[in-house]
Amino acid sequence: MKKAKITALIYAKDEEAALPGLIRNLRGAADEIILLDGGSTDATRAIAKRMGVRVIIRKKEHAEHVSEESNNYYKKFARNNWVLGIDCDELLTPELKRALPQLVSDGRYKAYRFKRRNYVAPGKWCRRCFYPNYQLRLWDGRFISFPKEVHTEASVQGDVKDTPYEMLHLVYLRGRDRAKIQHQEYSKAEPESLANPLAFALSYAAVFCHFFFFRLGILEPHCWKFLLVRVDYYARHSSHSKNYLSRLLARLPGVKKDH
Repeated sequence: MKKAKITALIYAKDEEAALPGLIRNLRGAADEIILLDGGSTDATRAIAKRMGVRVIIRKKEHAEHVSEESNNYYKKFARNNWVLGIDCDELLTPELKRALPQLVSDGRYKAYRFKRRNYVAPGKWCRRCFYPNYQLRLWDGRFISFPKEVHTEASVQGDVKDTPYEMLHLVYLRGRDRAKIQHQEYSKAEPESLANPLAFALSYAAVFCHFFFFRLGILEPHCWKFLLVRVDYYARHSSHSKNYLSRLLARLPGVKKDH
């Protein structure tokens, strides 16, 4: 059987510090690497080209004009059917890299989700409150599409598998200012923001209780700052909250998953 090849698609904007490490991380895991640039003004594009990565300039940055074409660039530019979508603040673990060939050769699934460790300090990550934090990062482009809005579930024509393999999420090791800027960028593209103070307060209280008490975040003081940022974000944007809730419900016994 011919080995299926993988195109790694890196989403980036002003990532000159993190990009070299991610590209090195992807060596050997992907047969092709593409940088999808969202309007960088630093050396991001130059670094990618110097390291042999193909650079595609996104027509629109994260804003209210994010289009379906922008979210599905891989359909036009990826040379391989299988696509590994990854942000510059993420890394693949060695176990995940070794598992990729087996995953893409398994004909039963059209997309895969990976667990994600959210690091808040060197050696410290949210083990209870924000884990496994599954992320859909590997898919067969012939059977999947992404809607216009950011932070919504992909539409997959086939089965999706939650795997035991992990990714590392390092944005909070790069400083709170960097994380805040990133959240503001995403917020511009959110279709539904809660402007009503009472609705926001109720949503905030529900999300806060979920992460801090139901998910035992109260037992992880080193994660509190990270959690407060995430709680505010989830509570403020109802589309994000709805998708998170749907994923939680889909994992309950007896609940049919909607792909």
